[in-house]
Amino acid sequence: MHKCKAPKISYLETKTLINEELINSEYHHIEAAFQYEDIKIDECLFKNIVFDKCSLIKSDLMDVIFENCDCSNMNFSNSSLHRIIFKNCRMIGCDFTDTYLSDVQFLNDRIQFINFSGSKIKNSRFVECDNRESRYVETEFKDCEFDNCNFTRSEFIHTSLKGLDFSNSDITGITLTVNSIAGIIVNSFQAIELSKLLGIIIKE
Repeated sequence: MHKCKAPKISYLETKTLINEELINSEYHHIEAAFQYEDIKIDECLFKNIVFDKCSLIKSDLMDVIFENCDCSNMNFSNSSLHRIIFKNCRMIGCDFTDTYLSDVQFLNDRIQFINFSGSKIKNSRFVECDNRESRYVETEFKDCEFDNCNFTRSEFIHTSLKGLDFSNSDITGITLTVNSIAGIIVNSFQAIELSKLLGIIIKE
């Protein structure tokens, strides 16, 4: 995997661009309620924000940090995300359907029930995240890293996991299609569990 690029933020200038309009680039301890479509957010820090019934459909986010935010059920579908960090965020039920993600880092986030179906995820990291019951249908991964994540009861349907290392993550009860398994990197215990999905009977 190539090194994940960090957001390039110069928010000491206290300005950022949203739809080519200059606004304050730092948001702290507020509640936000908005539904945008086809907008651009560039160089912005969101910290300790509660996003209530918010959506950013078909939008372009670049060089943005979400830290200690509640983004639950936010809709990012059909958007493009470049050099983004979600850190210590609650993101239960977020929708990333048909979204392009490049150099995106999910760090210690709660992302249960998140949906990445139809998405393309490139050069991105998931570190110590709770991904339980997350959904990946026809998702494309390239140069991605999973480190100590919980994928319990998650679904990987028609999604190639070739080269992805799950060896220190929990994949108990995951659902896989046969064409997803080839090239997956797992530990010996996980390999035994995955063999059951292929109908293999191991005799001791």
